[in-house]
Amino acid sequence: MKLVVGLGNPGREYERNRHNAGFRIVRHWASGQGGSFNEKRDLKGVVARVSVGEQDAIALLPLTYMNASGDSIQAVAKFYKIPVKDIIVVYDEMDLQQGTFRVKVGGGSGSHNGLKSIEFFGTDYLRLRIGIGRPPHPEIRPISHVLGNFTDEEIKHWEEQFPEVATCLEMLVEGKVSEAMNRFNRKEKD
Repeated sequence: MKLVVGLGNPGREYERNRHNAGFRIVRHWASGQGGSFNEKRDLKGVVARVSVGEQDAIALLPLTYMNASGDSIQAVAKFYKIPVKDIIVVYDEMDLQQGTFRVKVGGGSGSHNGLKSIEFFGTDYLRLRIGIGRPPHPEIRPISHVLGNFTDEEIKHWEEQFPEVATCLEMLVEGKVSEAMNRFNRKEKD
């Protein structure tokens, strides 16, 4: 069994935030796989069970807020007995151009507080990094950019991009990590 986690903040006021890219992607992906999310208070999140081919997966949206995502991830991983190597974390990444995504295995947390909250696992989990880009103007602080809302144009772009992201997630769940990296980690076009 795999655990696919979308990082973000719960609540309507955060739905369109760039920081909620992970939530948006995992919710959309799991729903498209026929999953139905249910709140599990003891697991501190909402979960959906999905199947991709022969592989079962739990999709998780932590309700602990970004900076404490690890509390929910730890509870779910323990409950379902999912090892770190079978965890896929989907999150926003300022160091990637808006509208792009990349697969990564391991690495540090950088300045991402959601990733910092799960460092107790180590760093050997799979990551699907969702590009939100840097602030467009130097006077915009990074935190304001991250907690700012996606523009309508950015949302439209992600909706168009979603079939590719869903295919990538499916490949990761099926264990086709190298194939996914070869296919989706291509250089950005100028």
